[in-house]
Amino acid sequence: MKSAPLLHEGRAPHREPSAGRAGAFFLFPQRVGARMLHELSRALPPTIFFFVGFNFIVLTTNLLVAEYAAAVSTFMLATLAALVVGKAVITANAIPVITRFDRAPLIQPILFKSEFIQLFGPAEMRRLLFASRPSELQLNKRQRARELLRLSRLTDEHAVDQFRDPGSAAHQQLVAIVERLARAPQPKP
Repeated sequence: MKSAPLLHEGRAPHREPSAGRAGAFFLFPQRVGARMLHELSRALPPTIFFFVGFNFIVLTTNLLVAEYAAAVSTFMLATLAALVVGKAVITANAIPVITRFDRAPLIQPILFKSEFIQLFGPAEMRRLLFASRPSELQLNKRQRARELLRLSRLTDEHAVDQFRDPGSAAHQQLVAIVERLARAPQPKP
């Protein structure tokens, strides 16, 4: 026959530790499973995006080098890279610095991040963002390259005598290209 536990001056009766711990023991796998499912659902969209993108790159590379059969090892490497990059995107989005400018005006993240500064250089960024623009915009590097390409094609298509004749179309095109190139930025003294 069991007797009721004695209470000692306001203390709660002693309970067996196995009853509370058993419930927590059975809830632990459910919590781990729910957490893994949550992480997997967050990582799935970027992983699928990079999986498709990386495998298109692998396919294009194989076609360019005339290997018309897809290599399993490169497919597996692209898939593994997609998994790693997908998780890296989730990890990077968890960093508060990355999400700092989500709702800010576009100029704030541009000034904060260094990609544009590395792309254009610090002097060019200052000029683009803070200098006044001239009325006649000067050619950038891409436009200069296009003009030089036009000049190369023009010289391939016409003989030297056609350029010497001021009334010919080849001469007029040559003069127009040279004038556009002459408007290139002049070094400041």
